[in-house]
Amino acid sequence: MTQTLDLGGNDLIVNSVKVGATGPAQAGTVITSSDFSALTGVTAGTVTASKAVIVDASKDISTFGAIGGGSVSVTGAVTARSGTASPAAASAVSALSMGSAGVGVYWGTGSPNTALTAAKGSLFIATDGSSSTTRLFINTNGGTTWTSVPTTA
Repeated sequence: MTQTLDLGGNDLIVNSVKVGATGPAQAGTVITSSDFSALTGVTAGTVTASKAVIVDASKDISTFGAIGGGSVSVTGAVTARSGTASPAAASAVSALSMGSAGVGVYWGTGSPNTALTAAKGSLFIATDGSSSTTRLFINTNGGTTWTSVPTTA
């Protein structure tokens, strides 16, 4: 049953609002004035201090400042993952891939050669590399071929 409340242009002042309940004794979600304050003045796609974050129609957020002691400004796709892959040769792989081409920086243990698929130009840092040819690799074919990049100690 729907009911209409006409206040004749006057404000309704309440302490909180219960939504999802069908009667006074029914369970529901209580929304308080502080919940409404977190939404007031929010512009979709922007970040405002002490406010809710709402994506815009393209599901983008323009900036998040001072995250983890730094700042982040993103245009396009960025994906970060932690330990999501365990290929046969390279294990405990973490990554940060950027842009529509998916070029990324990967790190983990072992060799990525024939075990890790990535975009051409991606880098793999072997955290357990022990020689000048086992520390850093670059993907040369957009598949599982990685070439060692000689380093110095």
